[in-house]
Amino acid sequence: MALLDLFGGRTPAVEREPALRDPEQVMAYLEQLQRLHSELDLRLVEDAEVAYGAWVEGVDETQGTFTLSLRSRPAQEPRSGTPVFLWFTLDGLRFRTMARFLRRGAYMESVFELPAAILHAERRNQARARFTARENVQVTALEGLAEGIGLNGLLLNLSIGGLLFRVDRAIDLRRDRLLPLRADLIATGTELAVVRILDLPRIPELEARGMVRHSDLRGDGLVVGLSFEAMGGLEAQALERLLVERMPDCGLAFPRKRRRGELDQPEEPAPSEASSLDPDLSRELGDQALDELRESIRSPDRAVLLKKRSRQILLVMSDELARTALLGSLYAEGYRCLYEARGLVQALDQARRHGLDLLILQQRVGPHSALEILDKLRAAERLGTASVLVLKDEEDVRLTLAAKAGAVARVLPRPCAFEGDLKPVLEAMLGLEEPPRGI
Repeated sequence: MALLDLFGGRTPAVEREPALRDPEQVMAYLEQLQRLHSELDLRLVEDAEVAYGAWVEGVDETQGTFTLSLRSRPAQEPRSGTPVFLWFTLDGLRFRTMARFLRRGAYMESVFELPAAILHAERRNQARARFTARENVQVTALEGLAEGIGLNGLLLNLSIGGLLFRVDRAIDLRRDRLLPLRADLIATGTELAVVRILDLPRIPELEARGMVRHSDLRGDGLVVGLSFEAMGGLEAQALERLLVERMPDCGLAFPRKRRRGELDQPEEPAPSEASSLDPDLSRELGDQALDELRESIRSPDRAVLLKKRSRQILLVMSDELARTALLGSLYAEGYRCLYEARGLVQALDQARRHGLDLLILQQRVGPHSALEILDKLRAAERLGTASVLVLKDEEDVRLTLAAKAGAVARVLPRPCAFEGDLKPVLEAMLGLEEPPRGI
């Protein structure tokens, strides 16, 4: 229902949709947005694709106005008295309102008339739990295992039926190349073979199949909404427990806020709950969808398949998107003993627990170089006789010398295609076939 109809229609809005119209509470909501420095989405037209980021800088009760600081000004500023539309989040709930532009304020600031009402802005049938940037929950979505688009970014909200995340990186999986973040990057209705959520509180990892429901280019970047198409029973139960803990208790009511004068001290956002489990606990990517994809690929002979299933491979890569894509490609090829680490400590722990046949290293993992991680693993006697493959992003003389000295078995430049570049090298290093010529 359009905000203009609700705010200015002939039929009373309360008869059609719940609305918060108490002026004291409307100002209390704006004051809390100011205290938390929460970002709002501002649109000049209610259904506009482009949204401008804004923050509440002040609320003036005597003049009936509030001031917004804008991340960037619209190309054409609205006239005085023109309505603008605002969306914001408080207490895990999403709200919307309409305010009339009055005049420009200080640098990058604009003054608006106080809203007449605040309404809910939930779109999903299921209630959503929202996550902050401080919690840093990462989402990786792959259209396929060796082809299509891969997306990675920050989780914004989550429900039992889907999620919303901000895309920070996108790659072409076949060519291993970065893609520009545009509004038409991925089409609505695109099926996703893997949707992976990492670092949820008390849930190290969740995986499912999914489908793209919408994508929007907002003030803070490209935002993509997904629905879950298939999720394992254990994952669904763990997700349901998490959501029950984080869901707001008020439903579609409006939580009461205290005005600034009522507060003994400024309200601070609740600290994020730290995960009580090791975020590096990794399990196989196997689910029914990936098994079907694997079966669709030409099966090798039984002896080679058995060898692949027994090889122990550790991936040490801080690049979440590249690591997930490589794990999926290896799984589709028949490898099953796959482990992963995002840093030195996790690499030491995984190498201690598993007798490795192959170690795949990114050239730089956090503050450590690949050679530094290798030295640590060998000093701790965790590497054994495992072969080492380094994926390099730039030229490094020390890495070249280490390869010549035999400390590193192979060095491959990125980007590299899995089928044409990486696959034959892996099979040669793992003793699955004779090394191809020129490698």
